[in-house]
Amino acid sequence: DYRDSDSDDDGIEDKVEGAVDADGDGEANYRDPDADGDGIPDAVEGAEDSDQDAKADYLDTDSDNDGISDTVEAGGNPAVPLDSDGDGLADYLDSDSDGDGVIDHVEGTIDTDGNGVPDYLDLDSDGDGVPDADEQANKDTDGDGVPDSLDIDADNDGIPDAIEGTRDTDGDGVADYLDLDSDNDGIVDLLEAQRSLERAASTDTDNNGVIDDSYPVGANGLADVVELGADSAAIRYTLSDRDADGVPDYLDLDSDNDGLSDLIEVGGNDVDADGVIDEFTDSNADGLDDGLALLPLPVADSDADLVADFRDLDSDNDGLPDLLETAGSSADTDGDGMIDEFADADGDGRDDAYALAPLDFIDTDADGLADHLDRDSDNDGVSDLIEAGGADADGDGRVDSMGDTDNDGIPDEVDVDITGGLDNDEDGIDDSADIDYLNDVDSDDDGIADSRDPDADGDGFAESDDMPQLGAALPDTDGNGIPDFQQSTTDLIETGLNGGGCTLSRAASVPDPTLPLTVLLAAGWLGWRRFGRKASAVFAGRQS
Repeated sequence: DYRDSDSDDDGIEDKVEGAVDADGDGEANYRDPDADGDGIPDAVEGAEDSDQDAKADYLDTDSDNDGISDTVEAGGNPAVPLDSDGDGLADYLDSDSDGDGVIDHVEGTIDTDGNGVPDYLDLDSDGDGVPDADEQANKDTDGDGVPDSLDIDADNDGIPDAIEGTRDTDGDGVADYLDLDSDNDGIVDLLEAQRSLERAASTDTDNNGVIDDSYPVGANGLADVVELGADSAAIRYTLSDRDADGVPDYLDLDSDNDGLSDLIEVGGNDVDADGVIDEFTDSNADGLDDGLALLPLPVADSDADLVADFRDLDSDNDGLPDLLETAGSSADTDGDGMIDEFADADGDGRDDAYALAPLDFIDTDADGLADHLDRDSDNDGVSDLIEAGGADADGDGRVDSMGDTDNDGIPDEVDVDITGGLDNDEDGIDDSADIDYLNDVDSDDDGIADSRDPDADGDGFAESDDMPQLGAALPDTDGNGIPDFQQSTTDLIETGLNGGGCTLSRAASVPDPTLPLTVLLAAGWLGWRRFGRKASAVFAGRQS
């Protein structure tokens, strides 16, 4: 054997098979003609990886990953594996062994009609006289009156099936084109696919992940509300990819690339920190966890800036990115609020390093509110925004906004009607209710033109204060290495009595009163700059 590069003559070199014993039969793989013990000779299975699970077929007991073991699918003579539908692909490699249009993973090994033939090999699984292939063709998953075979959006989630495809991203047994939550992050695809959550949510008032029946569907099965024209098959929105990582949000487990999974940011439970729903159950095979179907997770917008937390790089709008408040400045040296040197080998939208070592929430003041949602993380009465060197004219702990969408001189924060009854395209429908009312660019697809949008790119930061430059160190008054926003401060304490021998002691965390003049000048300049912008906006509003 020491001179034989393939000791068991299975066509796979010994150096590939190695000396391990995969099936525990006492024979090392390089000498075992059936290394995985599934009954199919290694010479037949080969070193290919048919289901792309990083395990070669000769070591894989379920080579097509359909939930049915190769031993069962091989049939009575494993040396010549069964090919039930005669398509040239053996059953153990065929995702649809009987060729009826229903994948084996769905049919399984049960025998519904009790005829002795398991469903995955039975052309009429329920014995009703109608072939499974015909029933599959006439199936209408979304109940819109258009059979799946003619429906370009079979699950009515507003995403054409041609985009979603037949892959099963989350491995739940439901192909993406029929899956209402393709990445299993607890947020339905209908919401994640569109950049404007408000617009998407308005078409799904019952929160079931499909467009409401009140919206008409044409002959092609795609709801007209998302089409550029009835039966045009062209959608009116661009698929959202918040972090521009090439993975659309509806397939991305961390849509804003801030190191916090979308599931966590919408308040879901994720004990194993893998970014997907724990203990997933789906009794109706719609791809949506049964628990969430009954009680959907709220898509939080903690700072009420119209950017949901799972897409918001600064969820509490305190001027400090969520990534900084969770992982520290070393994770974001360029200050853009997203993970540096992003790497995603498996294409799930999560940085590989953070997938292996997920971030833990930091709660500096132990008040039950994580720092990235807490505008006073150390609970010292001074907002994080101020402690980080920002300006806060209204004292609300949030970055001041100069937004005035309708140019009426009233800031959006207190304006009860931010559109002011505007009708930009003069179609008789007020902009607030018009799904297509803009004549100029709307980068974040939030229904507000960039020219009037205080946050045109939808990153959760006002354009006037977009992403503070974090390359410079955050204020650390006492020089102890802990930023002021994570450290409480106390006043000077008089230690003497009755004026005798009076001394002053300073708690270690009290800011040095000799704050550098440059910081004061910078803060003053920033405040004057914002005041000037606000005054200009108000003046312009009054003149119009």
